[in-house]
This record gives sequence, C-alpha cells and structure tokens, in this order.
Amino acid sequence: MAHVVTNGPSMGQEEATDCARRVRLLSIAILLVLALVAMVMPQIMGRIGSPQPTPTMLYAQDLILLPLFCISVLLFGSGRSEMGTPASLRLTREGLAVAAVVIFAICLWGHELIFQGMDFSRDEQMAVFDAAVFHSGQLVAPIPLAWREIAPALNLQFMLPLGDHAAWVSAYLPINAMMRALVATVIDPLATSPLLVVVGLLALAAIGRQLWPDSPGSQVVALLCYLCSSQVVITGMTAYAVSAHLALNLVWLLLFMRGDRIGFAGTLIVGFLATGAHQPLFHPLFALPFVLGLIWRRQWWSVLGYGIGYTVIVGFWLAWPVWLSGQAGPVPAANDAEGIDYVTRLLHVLALINRGALWTMAANLIRFVTWQHLLLLPLMLLSVAGGRRSPLVLPLAIGIVLPILVMGVLLPWQGHGWGYRYLHPVLGNACLLAGFGWQRVEALRLDLRRPMLWTTVASVVLLPVHGWMTYRMVASQAVPDQKIARMAADIAIVDSAPYSANLVINAPDLSNRPIRLQGWTLRPADIAALCGTRWIAFVDAPQLDSLNVYYNDKPVAAPSPHQRLLHAAARNAGCHVDQGVRSPIAAATAAAMPGQL
Repeated sequence: MAHVVTNGPSMGQEEATDCARRVRLLSIAILLVLALVAMVMPQIMGRIGSPQPTPTMLYAQDLILLPLFCISVLLFGSGRSEMGTPASLRLTREGLAVAAVVIFAICLWGHELIFQGMDFSRDEQMAVFDAAVFHSGQLVAPIPLAWREIAPALNLQFMLPLGDHAAWVSAYLPINAMMRALVATVIDPLATSPLLVVVGLLALAAIGRQLWPDSPGSQVVALLCYLCSSQVVITGMTAYAVSAHLALNLVWLLLFMRGDRIGFAGTLIVGFLATGAHQPLFHPLFALPFVLGLIWRRQWWSVLGYGIGYTVIVGFWLAWPVWLSGQAGPVPAANDAEGIDYVTRLLHVLALINRGALWTMAANLIRFVTWQHLLLLPLMLLSVAGGRRSPLVLPLAIGIVLPILVMGVLLPWQGHGWGYRYLHPVLGNACLLAGFGWQRVEALRLDLRRPMLWTTVASVVLLPVHGWMTYRMVASQAVPDQKIARMAADIAIVDSAPYSANLVINAPDLSNRPIRLQGWTLRPADIAALCGTRWIAFVDAPQLDSLNVYYNDKPVAAPSPHQRLLHAAARNAGCHVDQGVRSPIAAATAAAMPGQL
C-alpha cells in the first residue's frame, strides 16, 4: 500500500482508511447475506416454491461467480496516493464514439451468435409480434375466422383479450414495439435495442459531464460500469423493453437536470414514452424520487406541473388496454381470465405471492450484482457513505431501492433475464452512483486506479463467460425451435415441457409454416378439423429433451398422456402425419390461403 508523505498520521488518512474499511465490510456483508439466504433457506424450508428458471440461473450461473466479486471488494481501498490527489482517468469524445460503435456492434452481432437468431422469452416474442402488427399499419391483427375456436392453441399467453378471439396483440404497452416498427422502416429492427443501448451510453456521458466537470475520472467510471455490465450488453442483444426503459430514463434525467421549461416539457414527452414502453409501473418509480426532491427544495410550481403531467400520462396508459380491447367487440368473460384492466391484473398477481418470495428476491439480487462491473457495488455504497453528497445521490439511491421493494411484493419472480431485469431501468442510477463513489475516492485521496483497471479487465472477461452461459440456456430452446422451423408439415403440435410454450409463436397473419399449436390446449375432437388437406407433425416430449434436461436434469421417454390422445385422434381421423416431406397439395394451398385451416 502506498502512503501519503506526512510527518505522522493525518485525519485525512484515518478517514479514508475507515471509510474504505466500512464499505468493504458492508459490501461483503450484503453478498454473504444474499448467498446465505439463497443457499440455506431451501434447506430450512424444503421446497421454496419458486418456479424455473430462477433456481437454474442461480446455481448454474450466479453463485459460482460470487467469490470473484468478494475478492474484488477486498481490493477496494487497498491503495493510497503518494502525491495527494491521484491523477484522474480521462475519456475523449473520440473514445466515447469508439465505445458507442463497439457496443452497438457487439449487441447486434450477439443476437445471432449468442441468441442464435431467436427471440428466447415470451416478452421478446411479444415485442417482435407487436412490431409486425404495427409495421403493417394496424393496432391489432385479425385472427382468421376458421382459427378462432381453437385460438388458445395458437398461444395467447400475454395476449390482450380482444372480442371472442377476433384479433390479437400483446397485453404489453406498445412503445417498445412501435420503436421496433419505426426502425424497421429504415433498417433491420434487430438494430433497435443496440441503438437504445448507445442512446443510454451517450445520455449517461452527457449527464456525467454536467455532474463532474472537474472530475473526468468520475465520468469514466460511470461509463465503465455501463459498458462493462453484462446485463446491459447481453440484454441489448434482445427485444426486451428494458433497454428502452434504461435509455429513456437516462434521457429523462438529462432533461430534468436542465431545470428550465424546455427540460420540463422534454421530461413529460419522454416520460409518456417511457411509461408506455412495456408496463406502466417502472418509469414512474424511477421519476418519483426526483420529483419528491423538488418538494424538498420547495419548487412548488414544478411539483404541481409534474403531478398534473404524470396523472395524465399514467391515466392514459392505464386506459390503453381497456380502450384497445374494445376495438374487436365485447370480450366474453371466459376469454378474460387474467383481466383487461391493470387493477384486475394486479389482484391476480398478488394472489401468486408465495413463501418463496424472500428466496427469489435474494436470487434476483445475487444475479444483479454478478452481472455488473466487479466494483459497482462498493462504489455505489461509497457514494452514500458519509461526506458531502450531491442532492442527486439520494434520489438515485431511492430509485434503486423502490423497484426492489415494490417488485418484492408484487412479482418477485422475473422469469428469464440476463441480470435482474426489473432493475434494468435504473441501471443508469447505479452507474451514476458509482461515478459519485469515484468522486468520493478522489476526495479521500485514495488511489484506486490499479484496482479499477484490473477489475475492469476482469469484467470485460466476464462478458464472454456470461455470453457462454446465455448461449447454453438459449440453445436448450433453440435446438427444438430450429427443428420445428425445418419441418415440412403445415401444422406442428407441440407437447408439454419446461418453457415449450415459448416454441409456440406464430406470425400475426399466420403466414408462418408450420403453424405451431400447443398440444395441451387442443381436444382430440379438434384434430379432424385441423387435418383436411394439411399435413400435421407432432413434436413430442422426447423431442424436447434439451428443455427437459436443462431445467429438470432428466430426459423424458414418451409423449405426455394428452399428446398420446392427440396421436390416436389423428390416426382415427386418417390425418396426413408428416414424415419429413410436405404434401405438394398442402404446400400450394398454404401459399394461396396462409390464414385458413
């Protein structure tokens, strides 16, 4: 450890040593408590009730990396400057431009390399589905009349109830998909998320220049935490709406910091888009602490303006699904099991809360930490640990805590996610807190350039490691998905397996072949109507063994009992069951009438 040259111990040295020690201890304590909850709680409580993929992600991807983060925390505060204030890190505008190009290319390239060209989760599939609907000039896509009776077999998960299965579009708010549809008018819509990642990077850089004009090192550290976040980069390879949330939130904050009328109007416009990106909860949770800060500063007219503005914004988006559902006629009660309005949906979600919520949130937070820069956590903690703080530190910190508390109550389970997806909209907060932490490092005259360098290199190395983990998980679904896509049949009936519903994704106009159906929602009596001149194929549970093995660690020897009933119904109806060669008649009919049975 290097030392400041003095005649004896100084108060500055003692303060720096004590502060660094507290941050190290607190960081290690947080990591150990989360790990203990994740590992010990199942032993105490038995089966905790948290569904896949949370257990698989925790044990196969996250816990094995936790020791590396603990070791990195121990490096924190291990150096001192001999020259007083350490020389600062710097980034030129040219360097920022290079970083933007590189991260865009990695995100775009990674969709093919790591995600194997597929939309892995249902959320991603819904964004792509809606974008295709909007790109066609419609708000909803009609379901051909002949398919409506068996529409649930087409997979209506996360679909908005529209009449008596008269049309379909996802139940998510439309801005993310509309962005993809807009990009599709110019270039490949796959570029949407990479572009949003770049927008977030540039907005973060602009905020950093305003916050720390005399501390270029703080600016660089905030950007490094963004660029070296596997969560930011790998999620940017997908169609998840959280990339839009993160970019729009950072643009919102940049406008908010202006403090003038242009900034106020801009925040409301961006706030409207961000609230409607996916779900109406995440952006208001981000914006709320900053607006409450205006109350503390007694800026009453601004508080009133934001109160009115966000009342209109939130009211509009809460009314959106109710209005949209009415565009296809009344919705029969039987088709509205999860509710059209958000209040009904919220009650449905609350009914799902189980005793595994604490364990699930611990797993989520471990995942969040282990998909970030190795020093993000201690730098964040240092930013709020004593000393003079910027007025922005508290709103930034509250903005991270709020989603943890709210989602811990409403929906602890995130499903698939690369990192903790429900904290993705506030990853900019975390990076900015890290920048404030580095500013504190400089004020304490700690020289952490070397630990920052080595942990940054290690974080960059972690990106391909996380990419490999992601590839393996996606491959479990991509293998059967690609097999189905190559089938010569007109209809593929998919058996039940972990996440096999994600294999049942169809084009809005049903122009894809084979049309994919969920076997577990079909009745044997439906099979005869499906056949006709069509060739059908059965995708049985043994053909989905990549999913069975990945999530349940065991193959399946035979089709499910229900799938066997469908096989028997097909034999009794004399159906043409695909053996790898498509019927020429069926192929011609499919081309002529893509949406008909």
